[in-house]
Amino acid sequence: MACEAAREGKAASNLGVMSFSPVIYHRKIKAAAEKLGLRQTEGYIFLDLSDIMDDAIVYHEANDGSVEMTTSYHWFDTGQFLLGNFATFRLWAASRGVRFVDGFAPFFQEQPDVALRKYFIQGDAHFTPQGHRLLFEELRRSNSPF
Repeated sequence: MACEAAREGKAASNLGVMSFSPVIYHRKIKAAAEKLGLRQTEGYIFLDLSDIMDDAIVYHEANDGSVEMTTSYHWFDTGQFLLGNFATFRLWAASRGVRFVDGFAPFFQEQPDVALRKYFIQGDAHFTPQGHRLLFEELRRSNSPF
């Protein structure tokens, strides 16, 4: 993605690290933009399944605005969460004029056992290089500037 942006005279920053959640992504992007004096025109956040689970069971925003780790664990079914909330994500984005790209859809175009071996690290919810490429290509097809 950064290489494609550079070809178009744009910049792309990878602000991701392990074990993040949407609330932390928001904070990190805002802090980086303020520190670097940037005015962000577009943002792409690639949530993987572990980010969604982390946001649901690990991290929460405290009353003072800080992000804390939850000390108690409760059961959470990521798949059920996605099925139950995907329409909500789309509606939230549409109501705020935010373009929503379904990055999960291309992973369902192959048989499940093939997709798991090809696009995901064995025994993990994170992508292989081919999985990252597939997600980028979906973004490119979605009328992205890349």
